[in-house]
Amino acid sequence: MRDAATASTHYQLAETLSNNGAALARLQSQGVKTLQFPDDVWDAFGAASKVVLEYPSGLTALPG
Repeated sequence: MRDAATASTHYQLAETLSNNGAALARLQSQGVKTLQFPDDVWDAFGAASKVVLEYPSGLTALPG
């Protein structure tokens, strides 16, 4: 069962990733301007991820 679930997850991820380029091209062809996140946003992502990873798994709500 675990092997089947893992294979399914890997297949879905690969399919999603392989379609990203075409999806981005469609958006851009319709005038969507793509931008990079600024460094402070990336820093905030990292800080939030650290909070989640360090949070005890038995609790049901994040602090703050």
